[in-house]
Amino acid sequence: MTGDRYGAFRPRRDAKGGLYLEPIDPEGKPMAELMRLPPPTRRQVLAELERELAMRATVFPSLVYQKKLRQFDADHRNACLRRALADLAEYYGGQADGR
Repeated sequence: MTGDRYGAFRPRRDAKGGLYLEPIDPEGKPMAELMRLPPPTRRQVLAELERELAMRATVFPSLVYQKKLRQFDADHRNACLRRALADLAEYYGGQADGR
């Protein structure tokens, strides 16, 4: 096992016998195992959309000021995301398990 500023690695052989370094976490588990996440819950999806809206509220004004984004486009993108959030919240509200 070796380590550097990017994390720890363990030497492995691939199917053809070639060597490669497999990234591992501090407990020695392969990182590929940690990357297999369960699908997000409905609450997590809605929370992520709300975080995206909050991030846009801080980023878009500077992009408009720098003329990298037109105000019309920023407003339209935010309106689309707000609409998607409202539609999903309404749709998920009618679901029984609410996860």
